[in-house]
Order: sequence, then C-alpha cells, then structure tokens
Amino acid sequence: MIVRVARFDAGRGDLGLDRSEWVIEALRGVEGVTALYHCLAKDGSAVSVTVFQDADAADAAMAKIEEARERLGIEVSPADDAVMYEVVGSLERP
Repeated sequence: MIVRVARFDAGRGDLGLDRSEWVIEALRGVEGVTALYHCLAKDGSAVSVTVFQDADAADAAMAKIEEARERLGIEVSPADDAVMYEVVGSLERP
C-alpha cells in the first residue's frame, strides 16, 4: 500500500472542497485508489492524503488527475510539498 501526502500552504486561492471536487471525481473510478481525503486547517493550509493499493495505481491516478486538469481547463499550482510513503503498519476498521 502507498500513501501520498501533499501539503498546501495557507493563502492559496485554489483550496477548498469546492475547488477540489474535480480531483475526487477524476479518481472515483480509478482501480487501486483506496481512499482520498482533502483536509483544511483553521489557518487555511491543507493536506491531501491519497491511499493506493500499489505504485501502479498511484501512477494511474496521477495520470488521471493530469488528464482531468487538462480536459477541464483547470489551472492550479502544484502542492507546496508532496511525498509518497510505503505503508508499513496500519489499523483499519470496517
């Protein structure tokens, strides 16, 4: 399992659920995307946490996001920081 955590600094004009719904929709049908969370802090910063079954699913998802961005003509700045992590332990509940 792979987790991508992207961090977005406060003060950006492209944050918020109303501005990220297109990403959620783009990944909805992508095989191997287990979960996607967009989180806003009180200070205006945000994180995006995406969980993938494996590296192939992560690659497919990132390509789907770029495809949707181009198709929809959406202009957003890249994350201020993004890191891929291999999951080495977890607690999951149904």
